[in-house]
Amino acid sequence: MRAKKLIYQRLGSPSLNTFQREWARTAQVAPNLTPLQLIAARRIASSANNAISLTEPRFTFLSQTRTFCWPIDWSCQSIEPVSHLWRFQLHYQDALWPLTAPNSGGFDLLWKYVADWVAAHPVPQRSPQMDAWHPFCLSRRVSNWMQWWSISPPPESIREQIRTSLATQVAYLSCHLEWDLRGNHLLFNLWAIALGGAFFATPSNDEFLSIIDNHLPGQIAEQIVPGGEHFERATAYHLEAAELFLDLRDALKLVRPRLSAQCGSIAAQMTDLAVGISHPDGDPPLFGDSTLHARPILDRLKQSLVSSLDTPSKSQARARMYGDYWVWRHGDDCLIFDTGPVGADELPAHAHCDLLGFEASIGGQKLFIDSGISSYEDDPARQYCRSTAAHNCLEVDGISQCDVWGKFRMGYRGHTQIIDEGHQDSYWWCHASHDAYRRLGVPVVARHFECREDGIWSCMDVLWGSGEHVLVSRLHLHPNVAVVTLESPWVELLVGGQKVRITFGGAEGILTTRPGQYCPEFGQVIPNTVLEWTRHTKVPAVVQWTLERVPGG
Repeated sequence: MRAKKLIYQRLGSPSLNTFQREWARTAQVAPNLTPLQLIAARRIASSANNAISLTEPRFTFLSQTRTFCWPIDWSCQSIEPVSHLWRFQLHYQDALWPLTAPNSGGFDLLWKYVADWVAAHPVPQRSPQMDAWHPFCLSRRVSNWMQWWSISPPPESIREQIRTSLATQVAYLSCHLEWDLRGNHLLFNLWAIALGGAFFATPSNDEFLSIIDNHLPGQIAEQIVPGGEHFERATAYHLEAAELFLDLRDALKLVRPRLSAQCGSIAAQMTDLAVGISHPDGDPPLFGDSTLHARPILDRLKQSLVSSLDTPSKSQARARMYGDYWVWRHGDDCLIFDTGPVGADELPAHAHCDLLGFEASIGGQKLFIDSGISSYEDDPARQYCRSTAAHNCLEVDGISQCDVWGKFRMGYRGHTQIIDEGHQDSYWWCHASHDAYRRLGVPVVARHFECREDGIWSCMDVLWGSGEHVLVSRLHLHPNVAVVTLESPWVELLVGGQKVRITFGGAEGILTTRPGQYCPEFGQVIPNTVLEWTRHTKVPAVVQWTLERVPGG
């Protein structure tokens, strides 16, 4: 049955049956939209801080700007070619949120964009347009429309056509959930269905709630791991999922109070983890497919859940596990060590070859960073950003830890094995290992971190196995970090106003630098410097480095 359902989704099934069409024609907006107003208020507050003018149809996604004419060519056939993700983001209509800013007078223009979309996209008969009626695009778009309506309904002249389209899209979504992709896509689908249940006031809404009853608890169990992290293990998607659960708390409060409370608890737990692994400047780390575009979500979550968060202390040195992340902090210094798997075994679409990777800050300034991600195309840029060479990890024989292929595929992969951590006197330590290079005769790669109150950090990689291998330990520096002096086996760096020295050890090796790529946003590639410590040696072997502040530096 499920296989047949998926085939229908792929090839194009009749969009709506007679009952669903009749429901979409007659469904009325609920008289009380308070839950949606609460949800919208969180996003409006952050949108007001970066309000922009959309007096002409000009959109910027993935650092690429395109200008349209009225009516808008939503299929993007008449503009300079753009990527599939760019077209998706156009159909999300997230870009219209700044028009909701208080006193901006932007709602008339916002509803003009919405009405233009409705006029260009009648109800699909058999094979819906791939982007416009894709369930993921549809989920994000209708959720936006329902939130905007709760704050400022469309003008009377276009209200009925927008209501009909909105009801049709929600009905269409209810029978086109993304069971083929699952993961965050399915979570977005269920979120939109729940908001639809709060928006429309008809007995048929029981069908929407039955979808939530039947599927949301199972997806919670599948997608939220015991430590509170989203199972795809990409920071940006974790933050999006956390906000969805916060929205579900509000949307379900009156109709499913127990499930609402569970969603609220999950949102708080996920936010606690996200705050716990963030840098002192408030930015999240870029683990997996992540960009700093998720920073506003983290800020909204912190503001909404401030009373329930365990805010990291700066007053004294300490280390703590947040799920699979070991985080050491002292003042404005922090080290974020990822000891978990690369992602969900059943869904590694957003996973990178980054086992035992880490990020770090010194004096509130980022020092070691992940490369981020610049593209979802099947191109060299994405292949590089997902490779082990793009992370602060140990690479063996020039081979990545996992077999990455296509845009969202991963075959062979390593797994973490032993994780332990503790505290003794004035230093804290964490130890973890993985088996990613067992195919090369190196069944165990263990990484041991020690961080001391006096500001000295040490990292030791121990490899067990046999044969001769080329080992490369990389440290990716934030673009604002300058290399002051390099005299192998040590290098001095300037981080803000602080000078630090990193000394490599573990027998003879060669220390070099090479150009790197830092991609904090889609479409952005910022040059940075990568330190590489290379050894050609027999295994068992040790590779290590120590960081300390330079007195007076």
